[in-house]
Amino acid sequence: MNDVKSILVLDDSRFILSWTKAALEAAGYGVEIASSVWSARQLAEADPDLVLMDVRFTEEFKEGVAATKSLKRDASTKHIPIVLYSILEEEILRGLVESSGANGFIRKSEDPHELVQLVTYYLSEAELENMERTQSARS
Repeated sequence: MNDVKSILVLDDSRFILSWTKAALEAAGYGVEIASSVWSARQLAEADPDLVLMDVRFTEEFKEGVAATKSLKRDASTKHIPIVLYSILEEEILRGLVESSGANGFIRKSEDPHELVQLVTYYLSEAELENMERTQSARS
């Protein structure tokens, strides 16, 4: 059984993709990257444990939010935790989380430890939700 958690990172910046992948792989996560929301659907079908979704793709504000809404409406992907990943202010991100159905947000920073800590938190939350869902289904 493979216990390595898989993270899908979607961002249009090669630098952010590279930096994020390196930080998460150094922490022991398996990481897949994609540079457009068009590849998100295909990769989400691979059932990653968590998706980090950039909000802005090529200056088209909220394209990542639209992809998140779509993934959260689809029965085959709605169970996958999606975390918005952006430089936007926290207040804006809170509103986008609510409107998109995302599981939360992580602000991009220069601290790889903060990124890993927050990814670990969201993965733990997802595991708890899955356990609760499994227990409810058995009841």
